[in-house]
Amino acid sequence: MALLEVENLKIYYFTGKGAVKAVDDISFSVDKDETLGLIGESGCGKTTAVFAIMRFAAPPGRIVGGKIIFEGRDILTMSAEQVRLLRGQGIAMVFQAAQNALNPVMTVGQQITEVINQHEQVNKEEAWARARKQLELVGISGDRAKSYPHEFSGGMKQRVGIAIATACNPRLLILDEPVTGLDVIVQRQLLNLVNDLREKLRLPIIFITHDLSVIAETCSKVAVMYAGKIVEQADAVSLYENPAHPYSKLLIEAYPSIKGEKGELVSIPGAPPGLLNPPVGCYFHPRCPSAMDICRKTEPPMVKKDGRLVACHLYK
Repeated sequence: MALLEVENLKIYYFTGKGAVKAVDDISFSVDKDETLGLIGESGCGKTTAVFAIMRFAAPPGRIVGGKIIFEGRDILTMSAEQVRLLRGQGIAMVFQAAQNALNPVMTVGQQITEVINQHEQVNKEEAWARARKQLELVGISGDRAKSYPHEFSGGMKQRVGIAIATACNPRLLILDEPVTGLDVIVQRQLLNLVNDLREKLRLPIIFITHDLSVIAETCSKVAVMYAGKIVEQADAVSLYENPAHPYSKLLIEAYPSIKGEKGELVSIPGAPPGLLNPPVGCYFHPRCPSAMDICRKTEPPMVKKDGRLVACHLYK
């Protein structure tokens, strides 16, 4: 059994004009030794999906269908107290934009000890010693535990976020765009840290990003999302070497490479559809160079193709 199994998850935002299908019937799993990358353009539903795993969905968003099974238990049927205990100990999350996720009037040490005290019965001295150790784990001196968030750079704030998230030894870590807004050198340092922690703590990770280079550095498996749906799932190497879905191909072609001859940057034509009134059939067909008549009429099923899953009529 997989550590995490998301089955037919649907999350809609209900507005005065109708339901916005932010996440529409997606399924994926994470094993104990895997790092899953969720990639896609901004607004495709990546963060909404993982917020549901943490049970953060709030009005006007609502989970209207599906299951989220973690270690054999459905998170969606848990009580509020069970969810509180799950967060931090079972599943932990590092949010995008660390400067907004940290409390500006508490020292970073206080914020780490707060998480520890929520889940474990430890005295003040032990909690503080563990906070210092957590900072050292992510490459920050333990003496900085008494510093406030404004005294740290953007990259160091992300490290603090990781220290807080891993303070109670979670069994699954979710990273939401952890390197966005950081310069390339700091990005490299942070990705090296994530890889080191994954090996040291044997920690499965869900990595959310729209940066293909980040996925290549960190993930063993990839799920490509488009307009609230997963259109392809494959191991990272197979996806990069031979993408099956037309959207996956265009996404990879649109990413600049430092290898080979220089050429004109290719972009994906058009824009993602509005999820209030999405197109009939395949959501990608208005932008797809391989679109057929059936694509404009019928939604493609998810089928197996060369050891991967792909939702495209080309492989029906």
